[in-house]
Amino acid sequence: MDDYKKATIEILKNDDSVLGSSKTNGKYLVREYVDGVEMGGGFHKYLHDAVSHVERYQNQFTDEF
Repeated sequence: MDDYKKATIEILKNDDSVLGSSKTNGKYLVREYVDGVEMGGGFHKYLHDAVSHVERYQNQFTDEF
């Protein structure tokens, strides 16, 4: 069965903490999921970079074939 891939973008507030730290490399957090399990992600300073990350992640599977 094919893995179901999904990614979300969260907009962090100044006082939000992620993994115990309130200092991140950007206010946009991309979370990557495979079959509903969080597998990775990244921080981005700009929304368009976060959107590009999601597009690359979700297209990565189809590009492999």
